Amino acid sequence: MSALVLSIGTGFTAFGQEAGKKEMKKEMSESDREALYRKKIAELPNITQDQISQLEAMRKQQRESLDPIKKQMKELHLQMREIKSSQDMKFEEMKNMIEEMGSLQTNMKITRLQNSMKMRDILTKEQREALHAERKALHSERKAYHKEKKEYHKRKHMHRDHGQYHEEGDHKE
Repeated sequence: MSALVLSIGTGFTAFGQEAGKKEMKKEMSESDREALYRKKIAELPNITQDQISQLEAMRKQQRESLDPIKKQMKELHLQMREIKSSQDMKFEEMKNMIEEMGSLQTNMKITRLQNSMKMRDILTKEQREALHAERKALHSERKAYHKEKKEYHKRKHMHRDHGQYHEEGDHKE
């Protein structure tokens, strides 16, 4: 049951990952992600308008609490990049930034866990199971996509043989 709760907790982010590809999520606008989220919520079995309203309010609250943290993370990444490229790179300064980033990531995970618990209380068992099945399908698609991508790169991997580069399978013996 705890695995179900944890998988439901990340359900909000899964709605933006059509076909399980992170690249697509990055390319989608905020309004497109919202529309896809609303569509997925509306497809849950026997979902009521009250449940939809509660979930949307919870999503809005989560976004409002996570956006500043994400902004801080982005700023820290930029600062670290600048420090790394400068002549004045100091270990203690970098270490403190990494620790701050870890703290921010922990806060984000705690917020998501709190919302997963709230979501669990809002949805029925049937709805949670449907959402879990959706997450599992997305995970399988994402896994297949990465396996296919890995196989593609493996086939295209170039080998050096007798001073020339060629693709696997092109060996002249």
